[in-house]
Amino acid sequence: VDPLSSWLTYWIVIGAFTAVESVTDLFISWLPLYSLAKMLMIMWLILPQTQGHLYVYVRFLQPLIARHEKEIDAYLAKVKTQI
Repeated sequence: VDPLSSWLTYWIVIGAFTAVESVTDLFISWLPLYSLAKMLMIMWLILPQTQGHLYVYVRFLQPLIARHEKEIDAYLAKVKTQI
């Protein structure tokens, strides 16, 4: 895997994780060991030995993006014409 692609994939996954976590944090932060589980998840995503970010991207985000590619492209084209 190209290092630049790997970093881009990593930041896409971290961005999605942060977006989901900012919403769900209100509801699940009171759970015991939540902070530990969150730290372990982030470590799994970050560590090059596990390449968790690639797994999450290929398994979850890539199919989601592919399924909505036309809507994303249409929205970007609309925004581009407004700028």
